[in-house]
Order: sequence, then C-alpha cells, then structure tokens
Amino acid sequence: MRQNRFFAGAVAGVFLCGALAGCTGTDPDPTAETVAAGATAAAPTPRATRAPDASGASAATPVPDAVASSVDDTDIRLEVGQIIEAPVPSPELRQAPVPAPEAVAMPTHCIDEQLALAYRERPQDSGAGSFMGDLVFTNTSAADCSFDGWPGLIAQSADGVRLGAPARAFGATSSLVVLTAHGGMAVSELHGGQPGPYGCPATTSTTLRAYITSDGAGPGVAVAQSIPVCADGTSTLRIGPLGG
Repeated sequence: MRQNRFFAGAVAGVFLCGALAGCTGTDPDPTAETVAAGATAAAPTPRATRAPDASGASAATPVPDAVASSVDDTDIRLEVGQIIEAPVPSPELRQAPVPAPEAVAMPTHCIDEQLALAYRERPQDSGAGSFMGDLVFTNTSAADCSFDGWPGLIAQSADGVRLGAPARAFGATSSLVVLTAHGGMAVSELHGGQPGPYGCPATTSTTLRAYITSDGAGPGVAVAQSIPVCADGTSTLRIGPLGG
C-alpha cells in the first residue's frame, strides 16, 4: 500500500517536472524582449496623411518656420537688390572722370606794329563810277594776335595830309580772326566811289593808312597806293570787317 502511494507520488512528480520544464522552454528571453521593445520605440509612428479636400487640391507640406523665414528673407534681398540698386563696377573698371575743358586763351589783340599792309586791286569788280580792292593784313611778328571788327582807314597825300573823310564801315556783323605769327593773313574789302558823282574836288591819294590797334591809338599800317578821292571832307570810301 505504501509502495503504491510512493509510486503514485513519484509519477505525479515526474509529470509536474515535465510541465514545469515545458513552461520554462517556451518563455521568451528577457533580453530579447528588451531589444524588441527598444526597436519598437525607436521606429517613427507614421503620421496620418490628410486626404484631399472636395476640390481636389492637396494640402501643402508644412515647412518649419525657421527655414521658411530664412528662404523668404534671402529671396527678398536679392530681388530688391536687382531692382533698386545699380551695379557698382570694380575700381579698375570705373571710367575716369572727364576733366572739364580748359579755357583756351585767345591771342592778344593785334597792334599796328605787328602787321604789314598790302593792297590788291579788283578791276573785275570795278565800274565807271566805283572801284573795289582788298586790304591784306599780314602778321610779321613772332606772336599770334587776333582782331574782331572793322579797321580804320584813311587816304593821305604825299605830305601825309588826310584826303577826304575816314572810310565808313559796311556789313552787319564781324567775327574773331586770328593772325598766326610769321605770316598769318586776314583781308578786309574796300569799296570806293569816283569823286565826280559826289560833286567834290577830285584828287588822288599816294598812301592808304589802316588802324588796327585798339581805339586807333597806334601809328597805323601804311601802304603806298593811288586811288581817286575827294580833296575836301567828303567821304567816298567804305571798308568791310576783317575776315580770314
């Protein structure tokens, strides 16, 4: 009887140990559970995707505020710079400032002592009651000089007495003429009338004397030339402006 109880107890123990052994063999490794749990926590949870609305337009993917602000600022600066600010060239490419033109000093006013005078007859332009000629002024000095206007002119006798009245000016305008040193020339036209139509006593000059110095204060420039003039104070001569 005791043997039967012992045997029964032993058999029960064997079955209990087997059951316990089976439970132990199927239990998961604690380390494996820890690793699995860590991996699961590290994986990102998928976000829900917003479904398209009724119009068919999908929502724009949000951009972090810091990034959007930086991008917007950069775009605005470039756009404003392109529109408002003109490009500044590098120093080596900048055009040098153009200097203002310097005032050109004109030669001084001609004086009588600088000049020589010649007379050229113009028979082709002369007629029964009038005649024409050219008074040619030549700069014989070593300096340029200039003149703008009408020379003074008188006719003289052999003893230096003036014949008739000084020549009258004709022509509305004059221009500046430069007579270069050592031979520069300028010409003034002379128009004369025969004394007969004027009803004056006629005579003939031996000298023509022109005045160039300012205010006629110089000695004049003389050339030997015979032309018909009046012996009294009647004016029969006219002179044009000095020109090139």
